[in-house]
Amino acid sequence: MEACFEEGLKDFVKCMDVKGYSPGTKQAYAAHLAKFFEYLGGKGIRDVRRVGKDLLRAYLLFLGEVKTKEGKPLGWGTVCVRVRSVKRFFEWLEATQQILVNPADSVQEPKRKTRLPKFVLSEEQVEKMMATCDLGKPSGVRSRAILEVFYSTGIRLGELLALRVEDINLDEGLLRVNEGKGAKDRVVPLGKQAGCSSSPTCRRYGPCS
Repeated sequence: MEACFEEGLKDFVKCMDVKGYSPGTKQAYAAHLAKFFEYLGGKGIRDVRRVGKDLLRAYLLFLGEVKTKEGKPLGWGTVCVRVRSVKRFFEWLEATQQILVNPADSVQEPKRKTRLPKFVLSEEQVEKMMATCDLGKPSGVRSRAILEVFYSTGIRLGELLALRVEDINLDEGLLRVNEGKGAKDRVVPLGKQAGCSSSPTCRRYGPCS
């Protein structure tokens, strides 16, 4: 990367720090932007102010041709993150008045083809999985609570690890997720089993927190 790209990337990462982006998101955006800058360098572009809509369209087509080490096309999720990182970078450039017009403003992430999951656990399989937790031990109660929250809310592992006791509202049956995807907060419904403070297990060991 050219020095100007490197400095711009460093400043952009600092901006993400201020906005509270997760470490994983910052790392992914930085890595994908480095790839984008390599692409620009191959086109003889050394200044982001020379990037226009046509060049960004060409980059999107290029992403469709990139192959992994296994010789397979990039996954839909990977392409989306690469495009998103570029969009956020140019939004930052515009917000900091380093460019007058944002050429990535109209760029859209590719739409995902609708498809059902290949493997879905049956109710019986879920019950067997839950039954592996030894509710006679505090560690088993904790494991059961974790599985119930995952199954009930569908939140991500990182989001679950960041949960605090005060994020759980058992009376309303709600769970607050702080700085989830896109560094945004959201509230999700908590299933009856995941938030049942009146169950024998919870009465024995206290709230599952």
